[in-house]
Amino acid sequence: MNEQLTQNEGSESPQEVTRKRILLVDDHPLVREGLTTLMRTTPDLAVFGEAENFEEACLFLEANTPDLALIDLALPGKDGIDLIKELRDTYPDLRMLALSMHEESVYAERVLRAGAHG
Repeated sequence: MNEQLTQNEGSESPQEVTRKRILLVDDHPLVREGLTTLMRTTPDLAVFGEAENFEEACLFLEANTPDLALIDLALPGKDGIDLIKELRDTYPDLRMLALSMHEESVYAERVLRAGAHG
C-alpha cells in the first residue's frame, strides 16, 4: 500500500498525494544520502529502502515491494546490469532506472535490453 501524504498548500481542502516508494541501490553511502536528501524535496517520492550491492537489493525485495528501483551500474561483485536482468525476471512489474557516471551511449542500449525503463 502506498504511503499517503496530506498536502494543504494552495487549497482549502487537503489533497492526497501518493508517494512512490523507491529502492536506492548504490555502493556509495554519500550518493545514497544525496539522493535521499533530494527526494525529500519532492512530495511524491519517498526512499523506501537502500542497498549497497546485488545481494542486499535481492534480500530487500524478498520482503518489500517498492514502486521503483534506482540502480547504480557500477556495483561491487555482480554489477547493476546483472541486477536489472535478475529483477526483470523475478519482479516483472518493478520499474527500474539505471544510474551511472559513465557516458550514456556506452550503457544506454545494454541497460534497456537488460530490462530497465530508463
